[in-house]
Amino acid sequence: MSMEILTLSSRGMPVPDPQHDKILGIFYTISMDVCMHEEINNVSGVLLNMDDVLLADMVGKNEFYTFVASEIDLFDAFVNVIHRYDPDIVIGYNTQRYSWGYLTERSLVIGRNLLSEISRAPIGAQINDYYRPGLQKKNWWVRELDPTPRGRILINVWRILRHEVALRKEQCNNLLNTITQFLIFTSNTVWKMFSALVLKHMKLYCQLNLLILLRLDFFTRTSEMARLYGIQFNEVLTRGSQFRVESMLLRLARRERYVAPSISPVQRQA
Repeated sequence: MSMEILTLSSRGMPVPDPQHDKILGIFYTISMDVCMHEEINNVSGVLLNMDDVLLADMVGKNEFYTFVASEIDLFDAFVNVIHRYDPDIVIGYNTQRYSWGYLTERSLVIGRNLLSEISRAPIGAQINDYYRPGLQKKNWWVRELDPTPRGRILINVWRILRHEVALRKEQCNNLLNTITQFLIFTSNTVWKMFSALVLKHMKLYCQLNLLILLRLDFFTRTSEMARLYGIQFNEVLTRGSQFRVESMLLRLARRERYVAPSISPVQRQA
């Protein structure tokens, strides 16, 4: 499931702030089988918050969209979509700053536990449950949001493409022109040129997240590597080569009826 959001900066900042800027729309595309490379079974949808006057003027009456009355209803509609299709993998181009990360931070601002609602496993209600230790700056640690729905695999397209394609600019429109030979404008450019096309542009932007990974054969390669080493799909992306070596070693030891020794607490402290 690929998901992107539409929001605008209301304070003249270069990027929107979840503390102040509400979500205007949620765009999603669901692929029933990402390894088949077939788009005929894809399910796409658009959820729009009609509480915004500017957005209400942009949408025509004949468009096939789902309209809601407020931002809270927008979250309710998105939770229903998650529960209906129950995706195993959720993706976004920049899941930390936009899409899933922005959605989670915005829900915390309005006092809602959205991350727990879209997870397969329940999460505590404390706000600290959403954060993990990040980079260390000077003498203190920066805690960053973990937008991963528990029980699902979150894929950050931008981080994957850093290792697949060597480019100076890692913006989505530049990557699309290199990988798929498809030219797409930025959201700000489209907004200035044709405000009525913003919604169609964002819907296409969401679909292209899947197209990029399919062109790179990302899902098939990762699945085959997981089966080869006997590890989980997410561990192929997050664990290093030592973990793969240990996985092969344990399988070989089991066949030869050996038992791998475990380090004791005393040895660990030595």
